Amino acid sequence: MVKLADSVIVGTTAREILIPNKNRTSLTLYNNDSTNVIYLGADIGVTPETGFPLPPKTPVAYMVGLGDTPEIGLYAVSSGADTDVRIYEQYGYDPRKPRPEGD
Repeated sequence: MVKLADSVIVGTTAREILIPNKNRTSLTLYNNDSTNVIYLGADIGVTPETGFPLPPKTPVAYMVGLGDTPEIGLYAVSSGADTDVRIYEQYGYDPRKPRPEGD
């Protein structure tokens, strides 16, 4: 299993924070800001009115084993400038697919 961690800064203009990856098996996002809310969406048109809110100091996780789709790309916009978002990705066995022989 491969694990990757990253940090991105989100402001009041929507931006891509995660590109789609069909091999990603889990994804955790954490709003590391003390005051700003981030709003998540599937495209660059995400706004505070249309996005999924992630309050300050709050995580959200997506895992294939729970029926989620962590493979998706994500966009975000914040209620304020310079909002620190932490991203933790994992790549490994996808329980929705058959295991290769020898595993």
